[in-house]
Amino acid sequence: MLVCHKCGGQEFSANQTCTCDIIVDSKNEFLRNNTEDDSVYISWADAPYGPYCCTNCGVEYNDIEKDLVEQDDLVGRRVRCIHMHDAIELEGAEGTIAHVDDAGQIHVVWDNGSKLFLVQDLDKYEILDLSEEEEEEEYDVPILLKNISFDDLSKIREFLN
Repeated sequence: MLVCHKCGGQEFSANQTCTCDIIVDSKNEFLRNNTEDDSVYISWADAPYGPYCCTNCGVEYNDIEKDLVEQDDLVGRRVRCIHMHDAIELEGAEGTIAHVDDAGQIHVVWDNGSKLFLVQDLDKYEILDLSEEEEEEEYDVPILLKNISFDDLSKIREFLN
């Protein structure tokens, strides 16, 4: 699944050209929709197009298929909790993304030792940009983290520090 590189969001506003059946007057001016209850009936719609805007954080993308990242690409990235719906003590905390499950929950090894996960579209967080030093280093962290248990991640983190 493709997600926003900044917040992991999965919903984006976009544009779409649609054709609706309407009623017009003799001057070709719109009067109402051509339905009994005045609802909109779309008889044809083109594919959505950009610019796309993440509904969670507002980041704008021109090409949704090229600019977004796969959920699994978030593994190993650093994240900062801005607001968690059920854990005030994690606000401002940073950690490393260990796993993104099928429900879209982001499991994090928090620097403070917490093991709470982030819920996409409920919690507010930001995926931190890699520093220039981190970009130059060649770690294969995502592959390492995919095949070990969540408890092992805490032990590895302690060992590396």
